[in-house]
Amino acid sequence: MTATPERAQSIDFSDAYVKTGLCLLVRTNSNIQSIGDLDQPGKTVVVKLGTTGHGYASSNFKRAQVRVLEKEDACVLEIVQAHSANCLRPLRGRPFVARRQQSR
Repeated sequence: MTATPERAQSIDFSDAYVKTGLCLLVRTNSNIQSIGDLDQPGKTVVVKLGTTGHGYASSNFKRAQVRVLEKEDACVLEIVQAHSANCLRPLRGRPFVARRQQSR
């Protein structure tokens, strides 16, 4: 769980010991090279409800379609089945998984 000021009102977080960010899960043939490439008309980004990816996409993407799903595996399935081109998700040891999937 990412510590945010809003969550800190009801959760007593410990001192941070790991800094994380967001990563993109994209199809192998995607032309997406950076997060800036996502906010374009015709692009669809899937995010898990209530995550930092959801918050970032809601605040920063004005032209792309943002689809909010309840389960993370549903977000990944959207990519695998090519219903959506991109998934914005928290970075927690997942870059290896994303690279492995892309290299197949």
